[in-house]
Amino acid sequence: MKRKNFLATAGGALVVTALSSCTKKQTSTANSPNVIKATTTWKMATRYKPEDFKYGNEYLPIAKGAKYVRDFVNKITGGKGFKIDFEFQEDYFSSDVFSEVQDGTKSQCGYTAAYLSADKNPAFNFSTAIPFGLNAEQQNAWLYYGGGLEKLREIYKEYGLIQFPAGNTGGQMGGWFKAKEGTENTPPIQELKDLKNIKMRIPGLGGEVMEVLGVTPIMQNRKGTKLNGGNITEAFKNGEINAAEWIGPHDDIKIGLHKVPGLKYYYYPGWWEPSTTFEVQVNLKEWEKLSSEYQEIFRAACFQANLKMLSEYNAKNSQTLSEIINGKYGDIRLQPFSKDILREAQKKSLDVLIDSGRGNADFENVFKEWSKFKKQTSLWHGINDIYKPEQMKEYIEYLKNKSIS
Repeated sequence: MKRKNFLATAGGALVVTALSSCTKKQTSTANSPNVIKATTTWKMATRYKPEDFKYGNEYLPIAKGAKYVRDFVNKITGGKGFKIDFEFQEDYFSSDVFSEVQDGTKSQCGYTAAYLSADKNPAFNFSTAIPFGLNAEQQNAWLYYGGGLEKLREIYKEYGLIQFPAGNTGGQMGGWFKAKEGTENTPPIQELKDLKNIKMRIPGLGGEVMEVLGVTPIMQNRKGTKLNGGNITEAFKNGEINAAEWIGPHDDIKIGLHKVPGLKYYYYPGWWEPSTTFEVQVNLKEWEKLSSEYQEIFRAACFQANLKMLSEYNAKNSQTLSEIINGKYGDIRLQPFSKDILREAQKKSLDVLIDSGRGNADFENVFKEWSKFKKQTSLWHGINDIYKPEQMKEYIEYLKNKSIS
């Protein structure tokens, strides 16, 4: 065996072995007569087509998660016995991936965000993001070691699916708000009443909470096209929106939000998505046909995709934020949401969350366990997190007078 191939194979095996030691064993039907012994090719349904998220010579990290999983599996198996190909979807904001994988005929697995299927079961929100919920570190702790995966998989099983975390954006920003003409030097959002008459691109539960606070959530342009990535800037220029959230510093700059005339107030924190988990959903019957070895390779593929995306976002958002502070992208003004806004948003978030799951036993069951974990982890992080939102404005002013490379 050539040294390069040996190292690639050995490295993959090492990752799989290491992961196996820190995850609970899944039931395998490798000895069942239904186990596929010839090469199995899974189609992965995904809307994250790399070309749709390419800006300049760089792909946004969210476009890489599905590719990470596919490439890892195919590299370790050599495309023999088990491999994955893509099946691209057209609509970024749809639950078609869920439905297609559930059917299992066209696609056996799919890369998506579970909250896009919250209309099927509101408990799926916990698999992705909750306003004022868990940050990425806490979310991973809850999923892998706090019983989160087990709780959620009980629900997914009812739909004939099993899911695997496979990406995370980490913390997000609170969006860009356009100042009114003639008041360009005055922050547009200072108190709760300022949120009224705001037309904002914001999805999910965050959009529902913002609506309660007076904002009009807008998720598609006049042509009926969903606002996603690059076309958000066009919506600003056409006057269809005067505020928008996307992801964070790196991606927001890449899609050119800072270039929109009059758009210079960049708010924080992104309380509606303290972190956003992406996942691979797998048809349960197809999963059970895989041998235990291929199942373990697949788990490892998703695990490393989760780590790689989060690490890339943390690194690139940190760098881009420093560049923003240093003025590389012009006069961008970082602005915190006021304590009053955050306090009211947190109250309304709880109301919206409870209302969305009222009468749903799955939701209530997960919410109970999730809340218990959140209380515990918040206590731990609370005594260790030295960067509080209320301290950041002073800290940013301090950094402006320092050299940040």
